[in-house]
Formats: sequence, C-alpha cells, structure tokens
Amino acid sequence: MKDGGRNAFAKQYHELVGQQGDLDMNSIINPEIFRLLGDCRGKRILGLGCGNGYFSFLLEKKWAKVIGIDISSKLISFARETAKNMKSKTEFLISDASSLKILKGQTFDSIVSNMAFMDIEDIEKTIKECAKYLVKNGVLVFSISNPIYGISERVFDKETKKYYLKTEKYGSNISIKNKNFGTIFHHRPIGFYLDALIKNGFNITAYQELSTPYHQGEIMKDKALISYKKEFPSFLIIGARKE
Repeated sequence: MKDGGRNAFAKQYHELVGQQGDLDMNSIINPEIFRLLGDCRGKRILGLGCGNGYFSFLLEKKWAKVIGIDISSKLISFARETAKNMKSKTEFLISDASSLKILKGQTFDSIVSNMAFMDIEDIEKTIKECAKYLVKNGVLVFSISNPIYGISERVFDKETKKYYLKTEKYGSNISIKNKNFGTIFHHRPIGFYLDALIKNGFNITAYQELSTPYHQGEIMKDKALISYKKEFPSFLIIGARKE
C-alpha cells in the first residue's frame, strides 16, 4: 500500500492546515463544499483522503456522523489524537482509497474528498468504490488542484506585461513528485475524472472552477497576477450523484 510520500509529509501537512485548513481551504474551498453537501445533520459521511481529519471535524460540527479514511498512518495518528482531545465521535481508519474493504457492510449518504483525489494513484478504482459505498442518490463531492497546474509553468512576458501558462502535456496521465513536499501527485485531464464518474453511474451535478485572491499566504497586489489567476483558476470542485 503506497502512500505517495504522505507519511513523510504528515507533520508538515498537519502544521500547515491545522484544524481549519489553510487560507485557500478555509476561505474558498470549504464553503463551496458545504454548499454542495447541503444539510449534513444526521447524515453518514465518509471523508476520503481525510489527512489529519480537520475537515471531518468540521463535518461533525454540522451534526454529521463521520468516518475519515487516509492511506497515511501518521496522518491518521494526528487525526485520532485530535479526536481524543476533542472528545470527538468521528472514527479514523487507515486504508487505500481504491480498496475500501475495511468499510464492508456500511453505506454513506455522502462522500467527501477535499484536495486529495490528485494524490490517489488509482482514481478509477476509487470512484468505483465510492459508487459501491454510497446509498442510491448519494452524493460525492471532491476538490482538486486545477489539472492545468503541476504540469505547467507560469511565464511573464515583459513586452505585454502579462502572465501566461506554458504547458506541454495536459492531455496525458502523469505522476509527478512535488518538489516542495516530496509527495506524489497524479495529473489527469478533467475529462478523465468526468468519464470515470459517468462510467460508474454518477450524474454530474456541480462543476466549479475557483480562483484565489491569495498568493503565498497574502492578498495579491500584482494586477497582472490577479488577471492571470482569474483566467486560470487554481481549484476545481465537482459534485456527482449516484443513480
């Protein structure tokens, strides 16, 4: 069971997101995910690729019954420690997202994966597993980095004073090591995700590309960069309903 470097990155990730998520998660991504989920009261929700559990705890605060799963034993250790300190009822399990045998016999009203799908090696099997463990009309919501990033380079043209995106392999499926974190992420074109959802009996119900006003933890002041970020949104959220 390969963790894609998540164990080695676990402490840094835990310190980065804390119990609210980083700046982009807390202010941009999380509110949109909650909007798509709707009323969570009393619903059974699976947090897939839950990391240190911060989003699972936010779901619990909205009266959901939550199980969080991650392939990283160290991240789950952080989640369990926090749960113990908070006297949380959320359960955290170690499992590969593409093989959820640990959940045998259980079903969920919703499955949420917040900024983790691009880190999962076999996303097709993962989406198939999501369909298996969701109730009929159950909802899957996931957020990812926009696939235009990671395989691209931002370049600045001194003549036009504009930023452009230089990319060569958007249509390919590529596994890449993150230079900053040491984790492995998997680039796939957007159509790859949509096709996998449709093949597994999902109807696409939401598609949101989200821009961020932040750069390196601060509000952007560079007008050229602001314009660039609007044209090339940083994040993508997809909602799907099981038929």
